[in-house]
Amino acid sequence: MKPIIATISDKGGRETNQDCVRFSLSDDAVCAVVCDGLGAYTGSELAAVICAESIARAYGRTRPRGDDGEALKSLVKAAHDRIAAYKEACTGVDEICTTVACVIADGAGTAIAHIGDTRIYEVRGGRLRLLTRDHSLARIAVDRGEIRMEDIRKHKDQNKLTRVLGSGYYVAPDCDVLPPLAPGDGLILCTDGVWEYVYDEDMERLFASGTPEETLQAFVRLIDERKPAHNDNYTAAVIKAVEG
Repeated sequence: MKPIIATISDKGGRETNQDCVRFSLSDDAVCAVVCDGLGAYTGSELAAVICAESIARAYGRTRPRGDDGEALKSLVKAAHDRIAAYKEACTGVDEICTTVACVIADGAGTAIAHIGDTRIYEVRGGRLRLLTRDHSLARIAVDRGEIRMEDIRKHKDQNKLTRVLGSGYYVAPDCDVLPPLAPGDGLILCTDGVWEYVYDEDMERLFASGTPEETLQAFVRLIDERKPAHNDNYTAAVIKAVEG
């Protein structure tokens, strides 16, 4: 499995970009991280950067395998600890926190972990599947049968999260280990600023139609067509496995 990757991060209609994306890539493996700092807490872009850089750099040093979910969970815990240490050392940043979605994909497997509503999608055999469950009040409403899954995008509690990284206590991420990606398969990691306007059927079609870079360019065109005046920051990473 040879991975290729493209990323995008834009402030959208906001004054600042509180999202962050980082990755570590080699000939046969990739680690990608997408974070969304909580806009309600000023300075949360720092939490997003600290988290994304901590995981990507630690992966680059230690290179855990894609079938080692516990190692990926340890990288997330270390990122939380770095945010906590930063908050301890600095003033005025007591409440900064972030979502996180991260993957390690190689010939051994595909490990995924997430906290919050930054999502991870898988494309296998041309079919898209959402791998993560949003940690949000809107998702709880889905589980209770109060709304449909597709209604999350416009639900009043869509941005009210039940889990974040970097808060006063640590909550472990949801984690799973999947089989290795085959050529033509891939992963999409994205913040709510993407999945609110790029729907599942769009992702499936656009992933199949080009390279990761071309897929992201098409995402941006859809966001521009559908967004309101002051849309959220939007960030994504698209990974595709090709013949090595």
